[in-house]
Parts: sequence; C-alpha cells; structure tokens
Amino acid sequence: AAAKIKQEMHEEWRQEVEERKEQENEKMNDHVDGKAYMFVECVLEKHRELSAGNPTIDTLTSAVARDDMVFMAIKMLHLHESFCSDLKPSHVDIGYHYTRPENMDRIRTDGLMTHAERTAQSVGALH
Repeated sequence: AAAKIKQEMHEEWRQEVEERKEQENEKMNDHVDGKAYMFVECVLEKHRELSAGNPTIDTLTSAVARDDMVFMAIKMLHLHESFCSDLKPSHVDIGYHYTRPENMDRIRTDGLMTHAERTAQSVGALH
C-alpha cells in the first residue's frame, strides 16, 4: 500500500513538473529572448542526436559558446521581425557559422567577438 501511494505521489509530481515545463515553454515563446534560447536548445539537441555514435560529426562539429549562440539568435530574430514589418523577404532555409579549427582555442578562451571587439582588445583572428 505504501509503495502504491509513493508511486501515485511520484506520478502526480511528474505531471505537475510537465505542466510547469509546458507553461514555461509557452512563456518563453512570447519573447524574442525566449524564442532564441529555445531555438539554440533545439539546435544543440539535434547536434547531440546526430553526433551520438558518429565520431566524424562529433570531431568536426562542436558547440562552443551557448551564450554567444543565443545572442546571435536574438539578433537574427530581431532582424527577422524588422524585415517582416518592412515587408521584406524574411524566410531563411538554412543558417550556419563555420570556424576554422585553428581558431577554436581562442574562441573557447575569449568567446565569439566582433571585429571591433577583437581590434579593441588586440585579439587577432587566425586566417
């Protein structure tokens, strides 16, 4: 009887957690920042799925800076909104960012930086 009660309580708790998660996701989709975060999470999950058991993908691709990815997604979504409001074409089929492997250590250390930030901090990119 105690085990059944414990299992029922656990199921109720899991249901509450799922409902809260669903509510949080709905709220996240109400704002550009939340949409960007959710987009990056989806991309990273897809990367994990594709690279699971595939050493080629895992070796050749990696997610380095989640915060930078979210920041870039926020900028992209704001630009998308701007294009839509200006009635400009705004459909995107695919987007990617390639980084040469020799630049990865610096990105891991300094994060992704704009050209102006690299110049201001005297950080050069390897070409």
